[in-house]
Amino acid sequence: MNARLERANLSFAKGLIATLDARDQYTAGHSAAVAVYARDIAVRMGLDEEQSELAHLCGLVHDIGKIGLPAGLLEKPGALTLDERREMQRHSQIGERILANVDTYAEIASVVRHHHERVDGQGYPDGLPETEILFCRASLR
Repeated sequence: MNARLERANLSFAKGLIATLDARDQYTAGHSAAVAVYARDIAVRMGLDEEQSELAHLCGLVHDIGKIGLPAGLLEKPGALTLDERREMQRHSQIGERILANVDTYAEIASVVRHHHERVDGQGYPDGLPETEILFCRASLR
């Protein structure tokens, strides 16, 4: 039964990402690639299978908040204006809100929120320095 629920959970995530890929042809496949890289890095770090699969799931859904962006923003050809870039950056917060409402994804909502943070504190949405980016050290443990 647990294996069946895990497959359903992963299937749900893939369905969400297929929805995003259908909307944003330019980056279609990006989330699947990030998921593979995340799992491979976790394995090379020596994390166990459960943690590696969690890293895979985080990579898969990291950009899900792009579903909530205004129509036309993802599809806009050419460079974004400063205001459009700020709007695009909201995808990590939108993704956190989406996932926080799904019981089995609530634990990774903060990873999605902070996937654009940088160790030098110049990332978004919160501009956290390395010492405050908890998911780098703790969320997958």
